[in-house]
Amino acid sequence: MRLRDGLGALPPRTVWRFFPLFVALAMSVVIAVNAGMIYAALHTFPGNAGSDGFDLSNHYDRVLDRVARQAAMGWRLTADANASGLPSIVLTDRDGAPLTGARFDAVATRPVGAQMTTQMPFTRSHPAVTLAPSRCQYWVNGSCGSP
Repeated sequence: MRLRDGLGALPPRTVWRFFPLFVALAMSVVIAVNAGMIYAALHTFPGNAGSDGFDLSNHYDRVLDRVARQAAMGWRLTADANASGLPSIVLTDRDGAPLTGARFDAVATRPVGAQMTTQMPFTRSHPAVTLAPSRCQYWVNGSCGSP
């Protein structure tokens, strides 16, 4: 079919001309969903994926009993940074009064690199227990108890 000016007629337009756009949109949706999942995973990860999860789940009643005993004691632990930037741990009783005579033991492990554990020395400053300065990033696992 020829048009009056002598040029050939254009083929009829179909939906297939939008196929590259649909592919690009679909890939964009996939990338956006993946980016959202990565963001959610990185910002909700507690930081310490222990290797004893299976063993812990086998004895979960003991874990619940231990948590109930700890809740019955009424102790509260607050971690914060003091004025000089050092982490400080404050132990209080059920009424909010600082615990006197309680001890805080901590072991620090490096989250990456060579496996290294260090006993963390805490010095008592009334009413807080303050952690000695450290230059590296560590995971600190602590426990409280009476002397």
